[in-house]
This record gives sequence, C-alpha cells and structure tokens, in this order.
Amino acid sequence: MSDTRSTTASARSGRVRIDDRPKHLATRLETGDIAVINIADLDKDSAAALVAAGPVAVLNAQPSLTGRTAALGPRLILDAGILLVDDLGQDIMSLREGQEVTVTGGKVLLESTVIATGKRVEDEDLEIEVADSAALFAGFEGAIEDYLAKDGATVLRGEGVPQLHELGNRPILLVTDASDAAGDLRALARPTLLATCARSRGGAPKRPPTSWPWTGERTSPSKHT
Repeated sequence: MSDTRSTTASARSGRVRIDDRPKHLATRLETGDIAVINIADLDKDSAAALVAAGPVAVLNAQPSLTGRTAALGPRLILDAGILLVDDLGQDIMSLREGQEVTVTGGKVLLESTVIATGKRVEDEDLEIEVADSAALFAGFEGAIEDYLAKDGATVLRGEGVPQLHELGNRPILLVTDASDAAGDLRALARPTLLATCARSRGGAPKRPPTSWPWTGERTSPSKHT
C-alpha cells in the first residue's frame, strides 16, 4: 500500500482497483484502496461488499442513484465515511490497475492532472423521490416478455429440463448471489444443489463458491437456471 494516502475530507489518495462488478472488485480491494466501478443505481448488496473491504473512495463511471430505486447502496457508502464520486464517464475505466490517483471534490487527478470530473455525492443527494412506479413496471413488463419469449418453454412447460429421478423427495434449493447467502446455507441441513440463479458476464451460470458448506449431493448447474 502507498504511504501517500490521505483520508482527509478534502482529498483522498490511493491505488485504484477497477471492475464493472462491485462484488468481484471487493474481493481484490484492500483497506485504503480506491474502488472504480461502472454501475447505475448501486445496490445495497454491492455497496455492502465494497464497504467491508474498506476503500477510502468509490468512483463510479455512472450515476450511483438515478431516482429509479431508493438510494440504499449510496447510503451505505456515505454512512461508512467513504467518499463517493458519481458520473465520471467511461474514461475513468481506462485507468490501469494499481495506479495512484487523488480524489478531491468531484475531480480525479493522476500525477496532478485532472483526468475525470464527476459529482461528489452528499447526504442531501440521497433524499430523492423514486420515479413513478408505472414507468418502472412498464420496463419490467417488457423485460419479462423478452425473458418468456426466450426461455418460456423451459420455465412454463419444463421443455429441455432433464428428469432427475434420483432426487426422490429430497429438498431442492435455488441459490442467488445475495451477500447473506453463505450464512443462510450454513443454517440448512443437507440441501441438494440444483442450480444457482446468478450468471457470469458471459451468460453462463456461476458455480457456487467452494467456501459454501455443502454436505449433500451436487448436481451440475450448467443445465438448470
């Protein structure tokens, strides 16, 4: 870690760690680093993962709050005393991993040169009204229609799903990538893993972390989503 880091309110410096996916980035962050992300409407679980890693600042290429959802993620960041700068633009993602930058106000400096300018998020910015729900549901409805057009036969009629007779009456568990999933699994007795709901960037289902304490059988998640 750099000895030049500052945690003053006016300017904060540190090594940048860059990833479009905040939860993945959190696994590489060290205390005092600067997180660089690229996500609109930062969600609560992603923000919690970042906070746990202890960065001095979070730089977002997109707005962390757009008004479409409640500002739960940004609230966690600010409550932890972490500087949050929004809407820096896609050029911020071109920084090289490990470069030292300084963040002052809404400006990001590399070797004393301003390379990006965004908006520093303050507490008062979080007091926004969530957008009209009718518009949100209209977008959601369209997404559902697209999903059913692509996977409706599998979801509604089970077409293409193999028969798993050997499971018998054993319980089957669908697992998401929620931040508290591992803790919930530890409270269960001998579940059988059928599928995970999360997908990787390439579209393939993610495999569960090896740290999850499975004691039952595992079936391949590659054919079940």
